[in-house]
This record gives sequence, structure tokens and C-alpha cells, in this order.
Amino acid sequence: MNTTWLDIKRLGEGGQGTVTLVRPEGRKDPLDHIIESIRLLQGTSNRQIKAAARDRLGENLIAFVNGEYVLGAKKQLLTPTEESVARLMREAEVYESISDPHLLKVLDQDINGKWLVTEYQPNGTLEAQLEAYRGDAIGTLRAIRPLVNVLAKMHAAKFVHRDFKPGNIFIGRKGQLVLGDAGLAFYIDDSARPTKTYESVGTQHYMPAWAYGRRLKEINPTFDAFSVGKVIWALIAGEPACPFWYVFRPDNKLTSRFPGRIDMFWINELLTKCVVEDESSMKIQDGAEFMKQIDQTLRAITLNAIPPDIVHQIGNCRVCFIGTYKEDNAGYRGTIARPGTCYRCDSCGHLEFYGGRQT
Repeated sequence: MNTTWLDIKRLGEGGQGTVTLVRPEGRKDPLDHIIESIRLLQGTSNRQIKAAARDRLGENLIAFVNGEYVLGAKKQLLTPTEESVARLMREAEVYESISDPHLLKVLDQDINGKWLVTEYQPNGTLEAQLEAYRGDAIGTLRAIRPLVNVLAKMHAAKFVHRDFKPGNIFIGRKGQLVLGDAGLAFYIDDSARPTKTYESVGTQHYMPAWAYGRRLKEINPTFDAFSVGKVIWALIAGEPACPFWYVFRPDNKLTSRFPGRIDMFWINELLTKCVVEDESSMKIQDGAEFMKQIDQTLRAITLNAIPPDIVHQIGNCRVCFIGTYKEDNAGYRGTIARPGTCYRCDSCGHLEFYGGRQT
């Protein structure tokens, strides 16, 4: 495209470049047209001019609501290195190869000129709005799900994002979450990509400990799955993610922070599958599997299901919701495959078999 982009204001600055709010030369934002139409309606008595102005106003109001802006965020490398240019190219490649409304879009690029323009998100990032999701398990999972779907598409295309965190998740104009900043994205099969052999990739609080200092060719989609789990914890906790895999320490555990909340047991169950110390313990391997786990967790929470392992704590029957569970091992001796204790609802007779304790 290579449009001429005019600077409006500086949005940020990093070690190797800047991010600037820009607009294409000769084009206006829908908001500018809205203001012009309103002024014209107020300044004329001509019916034909008013009618045309109203039509124009309506068209641009729709464009405004739909986010059809022409403003962009221009990332310009000031001290380009082989590695930073490669990352800029990879970021553009990710945005262009995956079509999804929850992934940042490229408006223009000139790799030779060392710049990239993406759509501008005026509402900032999720990092400043963590408190908005505090204690909201269902809201958090529903908001994160579209981003996990983006990761699933990336993983299918052999990309790993490597920097999934609230600071890289934008709040869209309609309140939807939009994943951005794919500058650290890694193409799994691209061993020739120019980069350091070892490096600390991602952000410490949101990256798995097993990835510290590892060879980049060993980075897998499990990296992103771990980060998603940490973001889910951070949103529900309403604060930046705790270090490493420490989401189950007494002071961090969501069931302790929100006592009596059954939904937090289900969130904990989800986190046990992805926020782990060692990669070999990961039960969620990629974005596609994470989508399934989120859907299962949402279903369990919305149906007011009680995790079987905590029936002995809750007492209320999760089938009839009337009776309470009482220990009843009459006629039940267990097996090697299913040892433990039997609980029977004193109202409907539903049985629960408990063989372990999870709090």
C-alpha cells in the first residue's frame, strides 16, 4: 500500500523504536466528517443541503460505531538490527496470514523503511483494566475465548505468539478484546530465523519457567497455553499475575481469595492443566485444546455443577439441588480402579464416589 502517513502524536517509545498515532494523507477520520455534517446542519436552512448532510452524518455514524477508522499506530525502528527487522517482518506476517476480528490488523508496511502501521486501538490495553474482571469467572472466560481462538489459528499455522499478556491485549471499540504485539512471534519450523540462540522471550510473570534461556527452536504452543492460564488468573484476581506457577499457593489460590465460590473450583481445575512447573506436566498442548477446556469449564459453571472431588465439602446435591450428600458406603466396597467413599443424596439418591481430596 505504502500510503503517506502523517504523524499526529507519539504513543510510546521503546529501546529500538517508537509508536506514533498517524493518519493517511488526504483522508479524514469518520469523526471529522461527523463534526462537519453537524456544523452544516446547524449552519444552513436549505432543505436539500440538510438532507444530504443528514445522509452523510448517518453514514459516518455507522462507520464510527463499526470502527471504520483511518487512524493507525505506526511502529518505526530507529536503531534496526538484523533481529529487530526479522521480528518486524514476522509480526507483519502473522497479522496478514491470520484473519480474525480479535487479532490486530495491518494497514500498511514498508520493511525496507523499517516501519509497520496497524489499526489504532484508542481504548488502551487490558493491563489498565484488570480490576474490571475481578471475581468474574464466566466473564473472564468468555472474554478470553476469542483470543484463544486466535492462538489456535496461529498454532495451526505453526506460529507461537510468545508474549500473551494483558499489556498486549487491546480493548476494541465495541469492548471486545484484540490481541496485538506479535513482534516475538516464532515460526516453529523456521530454524534459520535470525535471533539469539538463547534469550528470555516473553514477559516474566506470564511466561513459563521452563522457557527461560531455552533454544528458540524448542518453543512450543504450550508456551502460549501457560500464558493464557496466567492471564485468566490475573483477570479473576484483578491484579498482575503472580510469579511462575504459584497460582495454587495459599495466598494466591482463587478458592481462598473467593471463599465459597464453586466457580473458582472449576477455574482452579482449568489452571491445573496449564499453569505448571514443568512442560511435561502440561495437559493443554495448544490453543485448540484450550478452546475445548474453556467450553467445558463454562458449561460446568453455567450449569452450577459441583466438582466431584469437593462434594464432601459442599454437601448440596448437584443433580436435584435440594438434598444433601451423606456418606453411605452400604453395599459399596470400592475397587482398585475406584477406591474411596460413596456419598448419597438424601433426597433423590444420586451417588457420588469420592476418592481424593482437592481444595
